[in-house]
Amino acid sequence: MQLFQLKKCKRVIALSFSPDGSQAVALTSDAIDHVGAAIGFDPSTGEPRFRLELDVEQCAISRDHRRIAVAGSSEGRRRGAAPARWGALGTTGEEPEWNDIRDVPHREVYALEFDAPGKRLAIGSAGRKSPAAPWSHAVHIVPLDRGKPITIGDELFVGAFAFSADGKWLAWSGGAGGDPDIRIHDLSGKQPPVIHRPKATRTRRLIFAPDRPLLAALTGKQALLMPVGAAAIMLKGHDAQINDAAFTPDGRKLITAAHDGSVHVWNSVSGEIVAAYAWSIGKLTALAVAPDGLTALVAGDKGQMVAWDLDV
Repeated sequence: MQLFQLKKCKRVIALSFSPDGSQAVALTSDAIDHVGAAIGFDPSTGEPRFRLELDVEQCAISRDHRRIAVAGSSEGRRRGAAPARWGALGTTGEEPEWNDIRDVPHREVYALEFDAPGKRLAIGSAGRKSPAAPWSHAVHIVPLDRGKPITIGDELFVGAFAFSADGKWLAWSGGAGGDPDIRIHDLSGKQPPVIHRPKATRTRRLIFAPDRPLLAALTGKQALLMPVGAAAIMLKGHDAQINDAAFTPDGRKLITAAHDGSVHVWNSVSGEIVAAYAWSIGKLTALAVAPDGLTALVAGDKGQMVAWDLDV
């Protein structure tokens, strides 16, 4: 186990490894609905590699770490600006050459997510024609290289996304600020949407397994394992809300990190706990598993990090 402090970081809200596992990137925040920076660092020592300053409400990084998307920046609030944009994520923290996404009819963007290859971006947006008019919600799937965007209208506020690894399924929910209902859409249109209504006040995060259409949803102190087309399995064991989770690369384990300072490792088929850890770094806010499945990284609420070997 290795303990270190990520410099100039108050709170980590997302973690991811580069494809070769040699670098990790943390998204940091000092307030709700705000992303302050993207920090690249050595995942075993915390030694910084780059820092990209951001002032945005939403941010997503592609799994290959080549692209970054943002929405709700202070600059983007000016009249006529695109509600979302994307660019190449460098390795030295240089400002990307941003590409505006103007195929989103609403200026309010509440969720962003790249598909596995990083070629499509899902955008959850909302808007209304006047202060007295009802809100209109939609999901936009925008090809970043070529092709026409797809728009799916929905009455559900969209605050969290997850693409399946093969790109055939897209799941969304209200996230930390919306309703707990979960919708799983077959993007080919061959099957009707699968709708789950968990007994919770909110669904904070959604994560697809890397090897099959199995969705994990974080709902308060519990996590749900939801195979598409089958009954959900509820995972209970944490004493406080679960903030983040990650599957191992083979999809056999789900690892969860919670406000109670603990990490649990679950069998993703049976739902049984197979290991648990308690790290003394406060509330755990973000988690990632290395591409080789041998190590994991978790962040506390004050920028402290623990890297450890997965021996399960």
